[in-house]
Amino acid sequence: MLSKIIKDHKLAGSQIYWLALLDLKKTYSGSVLGWAWAVIKPTVMLMVYWFVIGYGLRGSEKLINGVEFFPWLLVGMIAWLYMKDLLNAGIKCFNKYSYLVSKVKFPVSTIPTFIALSSLVVHAVLLAIAFVILILTDNTFSIHLIQLPLYTLLMVIMMIAWCYIVGPISAISKDFASLIGTIVQTLFWMSGVLFNIDSLSDGVVKTILQLNPLYFIIEGYRKTILYGEWFYQDLASLGKFIIILALMIAFGLFIYKRAYNDMVDSL
Repeated sequence: MLSKIIKDHKLAGSQIYWLALLDLKKTYSGSVLGWAWAVIKPTVMLMVYWFVIGYGLRGSEKLINGVEFFPWLLVGMIAWLYMKDLLNAGIKCFNKYSYLVSKVKFPVSTIPTFIALSSLVVHAVLLAIAFVILILTDNTFSIHLIQLPLYTLLMVIMMIAWCYIVGPISAISKDFASLIGTIVQTLFWMSGVLFNIDSLSDGVVKTILQLNPLYFIIEGYRKTILYGEWFYQDLASLGKFIIILALMIAFGLFIYKRAYNDMVDSL
């Protein structure tokens, strides 16, 4: 199955990039502000969390690992927003393009890929805005920024694997799609976006939460942009993430292969 998916991607070539742009246009069409919503919605969300948690719940505690709360929250939210989009888009990725699934000659396996690339454009814009904000708020950067593409690549691969896991089953079962939608909300609170998991006193709970692959990516962005740490400085966390990612890919390929025919019939 993996060899067939790779072959499909090679044959699709530039078609994937064009479909990614069309998906992006489709996502923000039909509204007056259009693409502006890609910036407005996350900005409003960020400011609400910053005010409620930074000024309300956190009180006088201002630093996390030597970094002020707002930059810490900003960088974490940028990574989370991309993954949130794909967590939700993955549920309905094949439903959304059911007309492509029904086409015999279309490489259906490329649908998760161009959806992931579509959201990556928005991610790049938000990341650029975040860098401007960080510069204006007197934050400095180090040579560690060169490893940011590595974390981004791992994030994209992980979210494509997620689409292969939940997309086919959601196309067959609406109940499963609703269940996954509920789980996505839970992942937000368990990913370390709003609180520092490393500061938890309960070692068991901390270890469980640190196994969340979303947490690895979010912390990776913070280590790269804010902390100035190399990815190989914590090989244990990297190893755990790679194992989880490999399992996600294997499980995604298994689900896609087993559910493909049923998915085509349902759509």
